[in-house]
Amino acid sequence: MHVDAYRKVISREGQAKMGHPYLVCFKTLLATVAKADGRGRLCPGGSSCGNRDRGDWELDAVRVFYGMKDDIGFLYRHRLATCTPGGAETFIGLQPADFVAYETFRLMHDKRQGPKQMRAALRNMLGTTRFFRLPPGRAGI
Repeated sequence: MHVDAYRKVISREGQAKMGHPYLVCFKTLLATVAKADGRGRLCPGGSSCGNRDRGDWELDAVRVFYGMKDDIGFLYRHRLATCTPGGAETFIGLQPADFVAYETFRLMHDKRQGPKQMRAALRNMLGTTRFFRLPPGRAGI
């Protein structure tokens, strides 16, 4: 999400309802993972586990997670298990997640011009799952 576009396109009332751009991204991520985990392939027991790095939005993110989990209107709420704040030293999986997030950010902001400038580890993941694909219009760069 581009924060400038979010603030330009979404009215102040809409922003107040949706929340800070970080939390909107977090909600989107939760919904996407919970929906994709419909067959229980992403997390043991068929429930998506949320481990999030400590930071400015830590308490809000945990509140959002459990709000979605408790929302009877959220079709995939039964796929959400737990959300535990912690650092990369506690949850090793945050290290590659941070790596993917950082490299994706750089792609979105034209700091990397396609796969040739990506770090080899991320480039090798492209196409391995439906989550690791170049943004539209970037294939073949």
